[in-house]
Amino acid sequence: AVVKELRASGPFTTIALSVSVAMDVVLIMLFSVNVDVAHTLLAGMEFHSIASVVMPFGKLITSFLVGLLVGKLLEFTTASRMPLAGKSFLMVFYGFTVFFMAETLRERTSSIIDIEPLLACVLASVLATNITTHRDEYQAMLDMVLPRANIVFFTLAGASLAINTLVDTYWLAMMLFVVRLCALWIGTQVGGYMASLPQDHSRIRWMAFVTQAGVAMGLARQVSLIFPTWGPSFASMVISVVVLNEMLGP
Repeated sequence: AVVKELRASGPFTTIALSVSVAMDVVLIMLFSVNVDVAHTLLAGMEFHSIASVVMPFGKLITSFLVGLLVGKLLEFTTASRMPLAGKSFLMVFYGFTVFFMAETLRERTSSIIDIEPLLACVLASVLATNITTHRDEYQAMLDMVLPRANIVFFTLAGASLAINTLVDTYWLAMMLFVVRLCALWIGTQVGGYMASLPQDHSRIRWMAFVTQAGVAMGLARQVSLIFPTWGPSFASMVISVVVLNEMLGP
């Protein structure tokens, strides 16, 4: 949003956007694996069988395949002569279908066949942006849908923020906030040195990654639903860290 508002371009912006997308993909992949591990440990089970190790990675493979399929559907949709409103509706329909399919498969197969819908949708969007010749049309579809989606999403995220829990865990949220800033600074310094990037860019590159919202809030919401006993408290803490990042980042 900041890049679009300021119409930023150039190597610094390109690297920042590319790394941000890569971070989101890796984050969702790790989240998917960790949720499965947490389910196993909290259920009092041990990793004796091969299935308990293979299933999380099978979930990632299935998510990638679904993402490829949805990416191709988006490619065909953007290339069609349908009105922009119709294309935008289909894009939202594809996303809802992925989430509905993930929930249905999880219930019907007792999580034997599972999909991480966020990972599938992120991959589909990456493909739609980079493999299609109608990138501007796809961006116009996003511009039409995004304001309305943000209203619903951030309203739901705000409703999930338990103030009483936040008061009890504010010190932990502040600690995570500071640790994250330090990790971003160290990571960008090391990465810039290893990639032989300009030093003046490396000194400020960490600032481009401070702001976070969508993926982090979405995953926090998922945790609160998957683990109803302690998930809401965890989600409130994560959302408070996100709020601090949103205040400082821009």
